[in-house]
Amino acid sequence: MTKSKGVGRGGRRKGAGRPRFTETGKSSYFSTRLTQKTRDLLEAEARRRKKSLSEVAEDLLQLGLEEMADLGRPKPLRALLFLISALGRATLGRHWQDSKYSWHSNPYMFAAFRAGIVDLLDRLRPPGEIVTPPPGPELMDEDEWLFRYTFPDSPEEYARNLVQLLILQAQIQDHEEQMRIEYGDKTRHRWEDEDYPEMMRYHMMRYHYGFVEARRDLNLTTQRRGQK
Repeated sequence: MTKSKGVGRGGRRKGAGRPRFTETGKSSYFSTRLTQKTRDLLEAEARRRKKSLSEVAEDLLQLGLEEMADLGRPKPLRALLFLISALGRATLGRHWQDSKYSWHSNPYMFAAFRAGIVDLLDRLRPPGEIVTPPPGPELMDEDEWLFRYTFPDSPEEYARNLVQLLILQAQIQDHEEQMRIEYGDKTRHRWEDEDYPEMMRYHMMRYHYGFVEARRDLNLTTQRRGQK
């Protein structure tokens, strides 16, 4: 004899069903066919990581896309990013498994990591005097305003302006992504406009998600965090 589940068993139970996309951060389905060998390897990797098959598949797809994007970077930049990444791992020392001692959570490790990057860049400084570059070429923006960028005399001021623009861009892209998740197909990203060449749309997409991840993973803010 089966047990009764009570009156109203056909109704929707609170908390039943799949979680909302906004809670998981996932808003798109993807389905494809695989060879049995690839499926077996994915399942073995999922067991090793103790994750679901879909989580491992997404991780590996992201890794492959990042490797492809890395191939498009100039060699000196790729080499510099590799050294900075290696420096970040080396800074942890024997605390490499303890998140409390990461460079973005521990003031000492951050100071050491920052000093290491500065020292590394000092060793790569090209010879010669610091001379302010000439203004860039005249450009026309979308509103048909003519402008010409002029470099400030101070490289430090130039750097501060660039960092501020990067953080603002990350905030804008993160806001756009939140709107995309909330409203779904009612919003469109700029790279979905077919008027853009395919390669340009690909790079726009990569930049968008790069800014979104940087904003969230690093908790970027326009306010400078003072030293204590």
